Amino acid sequence: MHRIFYGIETGSARLQTVIDKGLDPRVAEEVMEATERQGIRSTVLLITRFPEETWEDLRDSLRIFKHSARLPKSSPQLTS
Repeated sequence: MHRIFYGIETGSARLQTVIDKGLDPRVAEEVMEATERQGIRSTVLLITRFPEETWEDLRDSLRIFKHSARLPKSSPQLTS
């Protein structure tokens, strides 16, 4: 069985810049969906409690978490 691990870390575009990762959360969602369509299982990691994190940033991360949870072959993980 194949599995891809996506270390997205945050669903917030603002926080992606702060942590110097630069990932576009919308593109991450598209990639998760493409992985699902190919029948590949995925694990999606999100991190909370960054020092600069706001409630809006957390909300954005939870949106990505829920998106992943809706995909049958995806396993979201949330850590702090």
